[in-house]
Amino acid sequence: MNNQKKRLFIGTPLSEELSLDLISYTEIFASDGKIVPKENLHLTLLFLGVVEEPCIKDIIIQVEQVFKNYHSIFLEAKGITCVPPNSPRMVWLEFKKNQIFTNLVQDLANTLSQFVHRKLQKKQVIPHVTLVRLKKTTSVVPKKANQYKGTKNMIIDSAGLYESKFLHNEVFYKKLESFSLKK
Repeated sequence: MNNQKKRLFIGTPLSEELSLDLISYTEIFASDGKIVPKENLHLTLLFLGVVEEPCIKDIIIQVEQVFKNYHSIFLEAKGITCVPPNSPRMVWLEFKKNQIFTNLVQDLANTLSQFVHRKLQKKQVIPHVTLVRLKKTTSVVPKKANQYKGTKNMIIDSAGLYESKFLHNEVFYKKLESFSLKK
């Protein structure tokens, strides 16, 4: 039997206010790279990679169990960051380290270990939202990054299991399931 495979991640959407604020800000990078469209802005909790479709039900059940152990998480912004620092390829809204967020991500990675590539499980947890994928590095990009003065914090009270699809050189996300943190 030929099982369909899907490229999946668990992420949390941004508030409308934060999304609009970031999209307005990222216009200054239009000539520097590809701006992430408003509908694709999110904070990734865990990238699962390519997963066989029959496994999705098990993933949903396991994520629901993990989320039952966590209340809403407040993330305070660190600021706009160009990564990697020496030769930036992306512009992020980076959040300060938060132990509860890190615990949630590690619990998800451990619980879903059979679905997550081993290299991804060992990755350092850096809460961030990717804003721009740069075409090339210029000295102007870090200066532009310092210009952001908008809304910066976010509250994680829900998340989704998303499928990532590539079509005509564009990325589209389809929410397969929604999850809520404990009230």
